[in-house]
Amino acid sequence: MRTSFLTRVYQRIERGIVPVLAIGGWELFSRSGILPAALLPAPSQVMVAWLDWIFHTDGNTQSY
Repeated sequence: MRTSFLTRVYQRIERGIVPVLAIGGWELFSRSGILPAALLPAPSQVMVAWLDWIFHTDGNTQSY
């Protein structure tokens, strides 16, 4: 019983590691300044803009 629980936990960790590494790499690359933020914004900036567009939190994004 215990090994099957640990196996399921490890499988969930394995499935989540690639997206976490991809988003982390994207964040590091976009923050490095190699490309302008207009071409490749950081995922955190994308999330802030998306939340502002949906919930009108600070009004920095345009209203369509």
